[in-house]
Amino acid sequence: RSKVQYDGSVRIWGKIVGEQVWVEALLDQEGRISEIRTDGRARGVEGGTVLTPWGAAYSDWSIIGGYEMPRNGEVWWVIDGKKIPYWRGEIMGVTALDATGKPVAPSRPSR
Repeated sequence: RSKVQYDGSVRIWGKIVGEQVWVEALLDQEGRISEIRTDGRARGVEGGTVLTPWGAAYSDWSIIGGYEMPRNGEVWWVIDGKKIPYWRGEIMGVTALDATGKPVAPSRPSR
């Protein structure tokens, strides 16, 4: 089930580990994803799985290798009410590959 909200976001509901959860994508003024968040992403803890709030942010949208994509990103868990980043990165270059591993050109013009 999904719902486009008029505040610049899209929310999708589903089940993970038998629990009802949602994923929400926040959109910037250009309609590009700026953040994704959920109240319950499966996280491995002591040999089991715990649904935990999670998020990711994307910024500095650029043309890289002929594709429009975010140059910077950050991913985090929310544990005990605190945002705990576990990955930050910057895309320096991109090579798109087909199913056989051969490089391919962008299939559509960039913005």
